[in-house]
Amino acid sequence: MIYRVIENFLPFPYLSRLQNFIHSEHMNYYFMPETVIENPSDHPNRPIKRRKQTNTNCVETPQFTSVIYALHRNGEENKNSAYEQFSPIPVVLETHDIPVERIIRMKMNCLLPHVDTHENSYHTPHPDFLSYRSEFPHGDKSFENYILIFFPFDTDGFFHIFENRLENNGYEKELVLHKKLKPKENRACIIRSDQFHAGTNPIEYNARYSFNMVFTSYANVL
Repeated sequence: MIYRVIENFLPFPYLSRLQNFIHSEHMNYYFMPETVIENPSDHPNRPIKRRKQTNTNCVETPQFTSVIYALHRNGEENKNSAYEQFSPIPVVLETHDIPVERIIRMKMNCLLPHVDTHENSYHTPHPDFLSYRSEFPHGDKSFENYILIFFPFDTDGFFHIFENRLENNGYEKELVLHKKLKPKENRACIIRSDQFHAGTNPIEYNARYSFNMVFTSYANVL
């Protein structure tokens, strides 16, 4: 199984509270000139010339991001002021029979409509991490890394899941689209962390919010 969808992911009282927080002044976002930046030092957070894509369906755009939690390779943890609001999400995953061994990253992305977006477009397909992240402290190959994508609101802008995986030389092969998943309020999707995926800007709505959490689990999630 390549992906797993969970409907009605969060209990309604928590969903409502989180929705209000996401739209509040307490949620701090920063500007990213593109959705995928391989080397941040080459792309400072300021306007840059847009890349020309040979694939007309691949349309890169800016986005706004809030990195809520990050675990670095040296074991250092960084949490921003929103962490307390999002920290129950791993506990919610447990209620869906998905045990979380370690959180590697949490972030919230916000995409706005863009003039170049069309019904078949998507951002640069990419994996988030290797499937097995043994270089992290106490890494163990019996644990596997996954990505949780959660949509707190109804919106448009498909979530694209490709069959390519990083551990299978995904960069060297032609991308094969496996699924276009429509965002829906309180819908969550789980894929392996090395699965190629991509988002899309909204066309009908004025914003597309998505929560992204990379985590490690010892269970057979997929």
